[in-house]
Amino acid sequence: MNGALVLAMSFFCASQAFPQQFPAIDSTALHQGRVITQVDVVPGDVVPPWWEEAVHTRRRLSRWTYATLNALHIKTKPHVVERELLFAVGDTLRKKSLDESERNLRAYSFINEATIETYPADSNGVRVLVRTSDNFSLAAGWISESGGGSDRIGALVTEKNLLGFGKEIAAQYERERNRSRGTTETEWLFQYKDPRLIGSRFVFQVSASRAYLGNEFMTALARPFTTTHTRNAGGVEFYHFTGRMRLWRDKVPVAELPVTTTDTYAWVAHAWGEAAKRTRLQAALRSRDTRHTDTPLLFATWLPRDTIRISRVAYELSFTMSRQQTRAFHKLRNLDDYDAVEDVESGTNIGLTTGFGLPSQPTHNPYGLAGAFAEWCTVRGEHVTAARLQVSTRIADDQGTGRSAWSNREVSAFLHHYYTGLPWQTFAFNVNWRSGERMDGPYQLVLGGDRGLRGYSANVFEGNRRVVLNAEDRIFSPVRALVYRLGFVVFADAGYVWPPNRRVDLRDIRADIGAGIRVYNNRAATGRVARLDIAWNVRGQRGFMISGGSEQLFDLFNRRPTPTR
Repeated sequence: MNGALVLAMSFFCASQAFPQQFPAIDSTALHQGRVITQVDVVPGDVVPPWWEEAVHTRRRLSRWTYATLNALHIKTKPHVVERELLFAVGDTLRKKSLDESERNLRAYSFINEATIETYPADSNGVRVLVRTSDNFSLAAGWISESGGGSDRIGALVTEKNLLGFGKEIAAQYERERNRSRGTTETEWLFQYKDPRLIGSRFVFQVSASRAYLGNEFMTALARPFTTTHTRNAGGVEFYHFTGRMRLWRDKVPVAELPVTTTDTYAWVAHAWGEAAKRTRLQAALRSRDTRHTDTPLLFATWLPRDTIRISRVAYELSFTMSRQQTRAFHKLRNLDDYDAVEDVESGTNIGLTTGFGLPSQPTHNPYGLAGAFAEWCTVRGEHVTAARLQVSTRIADDQGTGRSAWSNREVSAFLHHYYTGLPWQTFAFNVNWRSGERMDGPYQLVLGGDRGLRGYSANVFEGNRRVVLNAEDRIFSPVRALVYRLGFVVFADAGYVWPPNRRVDLRDIRADIGAGIRVYNNRAATGRVARLDIAWNVRGQRGFMISGGSEQLFDLFNRRPTPTR
C-alpha cells in the first residue's frame, strides 16, 4: 500500500471521527452550566489529515513525503494528552479550563497544534473534542571540521518525544585529533528529561558531559507551578563541574583557570490569591563549594584586573516574595516561529529577595543577600513588548579581600519590541544588558559574531559589562516547500563590552548592518529556524562576516538558547 493511499484513508477516517453536523457551542453558552458528558482525545501525526496543506495538495511527491514523515514518527500517546487536561467527565464546562489546557499542551515542544472544541451531547450535556498534531521530534546531525592543526568528527541525536511518551533524550559524541601535538580528545554528552515522572506532576532531568574544558553533571527534581491554580511547588537541584574556565582577549584564549564547583539547591514555594492576581513566597537553601587549587594555565601574561581566585564553601538561606498580575493570554503568530501559534501572557511580575550566607571558613564573615526582579509584557494591537530586569548582590561580604561593603553584584536586563502590522513581515528590536562586578571568582563576558554582533569575529571584545542592540525586519515570503518556509531578514547590530578598569562610554560601541536568509520548519520540535547572515561592520576595522545558527538571534521572552542571552 503506497503512502498516498494511506494518507487518503486517514482523511476518510478523520471525516468520520470529527462529524461536522453538530454546531460548536459559542463562548456565551460555555457559561450556562453545561456538564461534560464525554471527552474524546485524538492525537494527530506530524501531518494530520485535517491540516489544510495536506488536504488540498494534489502533488504525488508531497503526499508521499507527508506519509513518510508520519511513518518515521511515533505519534503521541493519548494518555500524554489526557494528563494535561484540566477538566474531566462530570465537571461543569468552563472556558478558562479549556483555554489553559490548550496552552499547557502547546507548551510542549513536541506538540504543534492543540485545539479543544465542544459539541452538544444532550439537553444538558456537552461533548469535548481534543485534537493535537505533533512536531517531528527526532533530529540528528554530524560534525566534521578541519583547520588550525586539528580535525574534529562526531555525531549528535535528539529525540523530544521518545516513543510517543513525551520524554526527551539527547546524545552527542566527538573526537578531536590535534596533528601538531599528536593528541586525541574525546567529548560526549548525554541528557534526559521526563516532564511527568511516573505520571506525576514532578519534572526530572539529568545531564552529564565530558569535554576538553572539563566534566559536568547536573540533575534536578521539581514540582513546578503547572497551572494558574497550583498552590504549592518545590524542588531540589545538584550541579558539579570539574575543569577549567577559559579567558579571552581579542579573539585569543589567554588563560585556562582550574576550578571545581559543587552546588546544591533546594526550594519550596506557596502561592495564594486569584488566578489573575497571585502572590508567591519562596524559601531556598543553597550550598556552594568553589575551589581554585591547581596552577592556572597561562598563554599570556595578561589577566583581567578583577580576576580573583578564592576557594569558598558557604551556605545560603534566602526568601523571595513576588506579586504576579495577569491581564490576558494571547494566541499570536509571526513572532519567532513564523506561522506557528505562540502563547503570550501579558501582565506584570515583581519580586524581592533577602537572605544571608554563612561561610565555612573562619576568616570569612557572614554576609547578607539582596535582590529584586521585575517582568512586564503588553500586547496592544500589532505591538508586542516584553521586558525584564534582575539585580542581585551580597552585602558586607569581605571574603578576606577587603570588600566590606558589597560584592558579587550581577545585573541582567532586556527589552524586546515586536511590530506585526506590516504585510508579510515583523519588525523586532532587542536591547540586552548584562554585568558582573566585584565577583569572588573569575568572571568574563565576551562579544562578537557568535553573541549578536554579527559583523565581527567571535570573542573579539571582552570585559564584565556588556550591552547588545539588534533591530531586525523579518520578512516572511510565500515561498514554501513541503513543511519548509523561506524568509529573509535585514538587520543592524550594535554593542560593546567594557573591561573592569574602564567606564561605560557609548562612544566605544561597535555597529554593523547586514542581511540574511531564514528557513522555517513549522513542524519541527527543535531548531525550527535556520539562519544564515552576512554583515558589514561600520565601526572599527572594516570588513564582513558570515554567521549562522539554528535559532533566532533573540526571542520575545529570552527563554531559548539564543546567542544574545
